[in-house]
Amino acid sequence: MSVPCKFERSILSYDEHEIILRTHHPEIYDAALDGLKALRERLREMRDRERTWRAKIAVRCAEKGRREEQVFRAQPSTPCSASRCSPPR
Repeated sequence: MSVPCKFERSILSYDEHEIILRTHHPEIYDAALDGLKALRERLREMRDRERTWRAKIAVRCAEKGRREEQVFRAQPSTPCSASRCSPPR
């Protein structure tokens, strides 16, 4: 899928962007086989690092959600909310 170069530049650091530029036309045609293999390894390292980072963020968000849920359940119910749930006497 095609992604505009402006968007790539906005989400990548300078060093990451330099690596990604080597995968674009016409530079990719000028690369030697060894250079392409090294580029492939570097791109895979970047992908793996991003996946690890995202997984850590997801775990942190899940932990935060569980803590907030526990705090919410620990709060005592108010008479107002209790009266809404129970039938009038």
